[in-house]
Amino acid sequence: MNLFNSRRTALQLIQWPIACLVAGLSLDTAFAVPITVANGNFTNPTVGSFSTYTAGGSPDTIDLPGWSITGSVDQIGSYWEAPPSGGDSLDMNGYDYPGAISQTLTISQAGIAAIDFYMAGNPDGLPQTKTMDVTLSPATGIGSTSFSFTVTGADTESNMGWVSEQALFKITDPGLYTLTFTSTSAPSTPPALVDSFGPALGGVSASLDVPDGGSTAILLGAGMLGVAGFFWVQKRPSTLRS
Repeated sequence: MNLFNSRRTALQLIQWPIACLVAGLSLDTAFAVPITVANGNFTNPTVGSFSTYTAGGSPDTIDLPGWSITGSVDQIGSYWEAPPSGGDSLDMNGYDYPGAISQTLTISQAGIAAIDFYMAGNPDGLPQTKTMDVTLSPATGIGSTSFSFTVTGADTESNMGWVSEQALFKITDPGLYTLTFTSTSAPSTPPALVDSFGPALGGVSASLDVPDGGSTAILLGAGMLGVAGFFWVQKRPSTLRS
């Protein structure tokens, strides 16, 4: 075996692991940890076309398990198209006035919490632009946590035009955090029929991005160096082994 070719092969073998080690030392990588959201697809309870829930039920959490209700919301079953995540969805403006839903999440460590959801708008009436706020108290939002959806002529019950949205929050300490979706769509005084056509919400999920200081890339690079070293030993000329 040509000694030069053997050494060149070994150098080629260790190029990528060294690159991984350098990347691990220089980059701030992260990994995602799921955060449990109860009834995020709004499939409990089972409804037909739709069902309306109003705060002050007996108690209101029985109406929509996992969530506490303020104001009024509609759980939508077959009345309109399901979001891409599947399950049911909510009209965040229920009976004549806007509503809000809240749930307590357990977050085990510091990081960046991502709240993912689908948003559309009730196409049956005004206002044309539906608006909604997302909070994760007491965390601080990163960027905008207010969202809007403008209903066009192409948006119907059979083609809602669902849009994937994400709200980000900085988590500094582990603990309990309250996730809240609040309709800010056209409240009027006194409540009127226009307040029954609000933003549509579906497919709520959450995750936590946790910095790992590049340890994933470092471990990968170290493992690849070990493999490269093994092949280096195997490829050395026999004259070098004595």
